Amino acid sequence: MKVSRNIPLVKAGDEPSASHQNRLIQQVVANASNTTSLPSAPNLGRVVLRCRNSSGQNYEVGEAVAWTGAISVTNASEFNPREALLDLVCGSERPVWHTNIANIGVVLDDMPDGDFGRLSIGGLTVIRLSNAADGEYAFIDPAEPKHWKLNSSSGCKVVDRINDDWAIVNLSSNEPLWRYKLTEASQAPGVTTATLYTLDGTQFSTTEIELSDPLSIGDNETADYQGYCRHAGNEFHIAEGPCSG
Repeated sequence: MKVSRNIPLVKAGDEPSASHQNRLIQQVVANASNTTSLPSAPNLGRVVLRCRNSSGQNYEVGEAVAWTGAISVTNASEFNPREALLDLVCGSERPVWHTNIANIGVVLDDMPDGDFGRLSIGGLTVIRLSNAADGEYAFIDPAEPKHWKLNSSSGCKVVDRINDDWAIVNLSSNEPLWRYKLTEASQAPGVTTATLYTLDGTQFSTTEIELSDPLSIGDNETADYQGYCRHAGNEFHIAEGPCSG
């Protein structure tokens, strides 16, 4: 028997607390497993990274941030693998499209500038959406990279769309394949400007990408040509399409 969803709804503009997020995630998993027992691991595979907000702005719950290198680690001369993670603290800053989107985390607690807090970098996490779009996947919104935008095919898998402002996603489940449309003739082996589309042909954003093609696979492509690409770190690389069999 499924557990009843006896959880208060989040109103538009509200910020779900950490306890509310955990209750939502626990309920989703309990329902999916069709059992009355709650999961044994409350974090449900969530990978948490401690960080310092060095962006010059305040972070809010559910926003995307880019984590940077470690600023505090165990002294190398006294290294103990059992304690190393206890001292790990990373820096963080606002994501920038698409030159700083390789290491994305989600803010778990409101974090004033200069303060310390927690980021989720894997597992089930509540994210803040930029608009009311629907979809089964979530990716950084190019027009507002601190928020997420839903779409039909690419990015992190959506577990539950709570409302127009919030969704639960699995940060550990990522689909990197996209479609593109060139806005100029191929500049291979250099980068070529293009717009990003989902696999069903829906334009994801009017904000352009710089399509990488170092092997000149698409050097004969002209403006408006459409093809496939893969998101890799801070880059989008030209790619072959899905296998037709």
